[in-house]
Amino acid sequence: MTANTENRGTLSETALERLMERIEEERGVQEIMYGILSFCTSERTTPEILKYVKELGSDLILYSPETLITWLYNAHGLRAAGDEAETVWISTPEGAAAADRRNSSDRLQCLLEHEAAFNNLYVSILRSCVTPKTKEEIEAVVEPILRAGSTEIYPAYFIGMLEEAGGLRWENKWRTTEKGVKLLEAAAS
Repeated sequence: MTANTENRGTLSETALERLMERIEEERGVQEIMYGILSFCTSERTTPEILKYVKELGSDLILYSPETLITWLYNAHGLRAAGDEAETVWISTPEGAAAADRRNSSDRLQCLLEHEAAFNNLYVSILRSCVTPKTKEEIEAVVEPILRAGSTEIYPAYFIGMLEEAGGLRWENKWRTTEKGVKLLEAAAS
């Protein structure tokens, strides 16, 4: 079997939207779920996926990689192939399309464009979290900026938005991701 789209079937936009909605419901593991879909554009065994997820930091999530595989399977993002001795997983056309959309859209840049009024705040949080910070430490950075702007938005909102956009990741403290560091480097040049 090959991993190309022709052998996996045709793409259903409705199924794609449902799959992406299902993934978006799982705060904190979205990146890993999209990562599994990208990884499985070629056939992968369960042990290969487990190793891949561990490399992504699965010890920091609440769900087992097997649970994430099951969710993706049930949401029609993955399909099983192979014999009973060893399951081989491959992304469905919808799974591959979801991963492509996620990878091609720069969500962090989109966040800064859509919430331009808060760019300085987002950049301050990303800079601060290059060295991991607790929520309280981030609030100490954010609250003076919020007071100066007379806004009633809580700091947790900005942390959540940066996490969703792929700029922050929870690792016992909030840490700026590679995408966040690249954005900071681009802003500095």
